[in-house]
Parts: sequence; C-alpha cells; structure tokens
Amino acid sequence: MPKSTVSPKSKIVFVSDAIYPYNKGGKEKRLYHVTQEIAGRGYDVHMFCMKWWEGPKVKTENGITLHGVCPAYNLYTKSGRRSIPQALLFSLALFIPLMRERFDLLDVDETPFYPLFVCKVVSLLKRKPIIATWLEVWGKKYWQRYLGKISWRFGYWTEYWAMKFPHHFSSISQFTTDRMQELFKIPAAKIATIPIGIYEEDFNNLPSLSKKADLIFVGRLIKPKNVELVLNTVKQLKEQGLAAKTWIVGDGPDKSRLEKLARKLDIDDLVSFLGFIEDEKLLFAHLKAAKILAFPSLREGFGLTVLEANACGLPAIVLNAPENASASLIKENQNGFVCSEKNFCDTIAALLSDHNHLEKLRSSSKKTAKSYNWDQIIDRLENLYKQFL
Repeated sequence: MPKSTVSPKSKIVFVSDAIYPYNKGGKEKRLYHVTQEIAGRGYDVHMFCMKWWEGPKVKTENGITLHGVCPAYNLYTKSGRRSIPQALLFSLALFIPLMRERFDLLDVDETPFYPLFVCKVVSLLKRKPIIATWLEVWGKKYWQRYLGKISWRFGYWTEYWAMKFPHHFSSISQFTTDRMQELFKIPAAKIATIPIGIYEEDFNNLPSLSKKADLIFVGRLIKPKNVELVLNTVKQLKEQGLAAKTWIVGDGPDKSRLEKLARKLDIDDLVSFLGFIEDEKLLFAHLKAAKILAFPSLREGFGLTVLEANACGLPAIVLNAPENASASLIKENQNGFVCSEKNFCDTIAALLSDHNHLEKLRSSSKKTAKSYNWDQIIDRLENLYKQFL
C-alpha cells in the first residue's frame, strides 16, 4: 500500500448517518472500506454517525474513532421510503459535536442531504473544506414521481441547494457525474469520479454451496428494485420448458407482496426467498452457486451487487433504465448484458440454453471485476483529499 506524504496528524471527519456493519447496504460497505484504507495510510479518521451500538457515545473500532451523535432511528418508513424525521434528527444533532471537534477536512455522505446544510455552517465557522460523496442524483422528474405534483418541489430544492455547499464532489460513478452536470450544472472541474471497489482476495478460494441455482437476485425488496420482473421471467421460462431455480436474497417492505406473486404465478416451487444474508462470505457463497445475476433495478447509484457477482463469476443482466447506474458497469457480452424489460427474459433464456457461452462469460466477468481494485481507487481518493489538506 503506498505511503502517504501527508502528516499523520491530518484529521478527516466522515459524516454519515448509517455505517457498516450496523447497516449493510452498498454505501455503508463503501464507506467502511474507504475509512479503513485511509486510516491505514496514516490519517486520523473519525466517523460522525447515529449511535448504532451499545456503550459509550465515542469509541474506537478497527482504528476508526466513532462518534454517536444521537440515538439510532429507523432509516426507512414502513413503505420503504427514507425517513425524514430520522434525517432531521441526525442532522440537527451534528452541529454541536462537529463544532467541538478539531479537524482538517469533512467528507460528507450526500444521503439524506440535510447533514450537508449543517456541515456547511460548521465549514464556514471553522474555515474547513467539505468534500461531498455523491451516490446518486434524483432530479426534477424523479422527485415528481416520488413525492407527487405538489410536494416534489421540497425534495428537488433540497437536493439543489445541497449541491451548492461542498467545495468538491466525489462521485461514485460516471453515470452520477454525468447527471450532476446535466441536471444541476455542476462544473466538471468540481467532480472527481471515484467508483466503489472490491477486494479480489475476498472472493478467491471461497467455496460455493453444494446446492445450486440458475438465477439469483440480491438487494432490498422495494419497488425500485423491480423484483417482480425476475418472478415474471421465471414464469415465462417455465412456460418455455426451462425450470429456472431462483434465489431472492434480501428483505424489505415488498417481501410479502412478492411471495404472494410467486404463488399466484405458480412458481413458488422454483423461487426461494432467502431473506437478508448477514454473513458476507455466505452471501458470496450463494453468488458462486448461481449461474446468472438477475438484477432488474430501475434505480441504482452504482450497483455494487453487479461487481460482487462478477467477482464470483456471474454475468449480470441489468436494465437500460434512465436512473440505473449499474448499467454503466456492464461491458456488453463480457460481464453481462444491458437490456429492456421486454427482452430481459429472452436474454436470460439464451444464456441458460448455451452452456459454452455462459462459461465464457463467467470467466470474463471475473476479469472485469479485477479492474475495480480498492488500492487503486483509494489512491485516487487520497489524491483528492491532498488537494484540500
């Protein structure tokens, strides 16, 4: 690992309401690896978050100083939407702890916007720079669908003003970078595109399960993940004489509805809802035991699941949707395919029927995943930090 030329006393404060391993989404995994790597390069790393643990508000864990600024609160409502009271509670609780802390740089997670307003005030008072990690861009059309014809303005203008506060941005995908420029006119010079990475050693020599599956989906069971398309695909495959054993990995408010749909489609003998798999090695073992990642999400800020599946030797079938960044991870016919909902089933059917082609894709998928090495990615992030230290 390259040695940093920055003083070991340089202190970087990361701000994110949810952190790994207490929360296990893609953004939490990314932040965990980033903070571990940055701390390993001699920086004094602090994390300001909700207090997800028992015990003192401030503790050191894996070389990172964690500051629990307020009690933990559910991130999502029962409908699967991000909780506004949670976001406000966390944001308001940030101000005093951040003002009391001495630091050189703030790295603020864009989700759920409100912390950026508080961090901007702290930044001005302390004369310290802010870098915002931007995960996904929503924009006017999405807010109109999400909040309706009247309330959408509140969400849109919150996003708009949140983008005015950082000194610089770290975007996790070229897709997100392009949307920041297109929808909010953020200058290219203010955005560094730094993707999420993986550790190749996490996947090497990891055995798969003895049981096997043809298709696997991994993600939260919410409407934007579009899991019903996977179920409808299994139904169509069955009608074509292909019995595609399918695993649905994840939990969420849509689980009950999807289980009912599987029974209605008469495919519950082929589809297993496995719930959330907490053990990462066990999750990867399930990926290795499947043939294809069926990932029809309509909205992704990056799509870490695609990379993890590729590293396990699975090609990914994803949708060409306007807000789906995971499509930008696909090199056509190398690590998967980008298709429409209309030809989603046909693409999967063709692969399941062509063993030789599928095996070639499994090999090339692993090669594609190797280009997302954490060491190289952290080099780029550290270079960005150095500009402001």
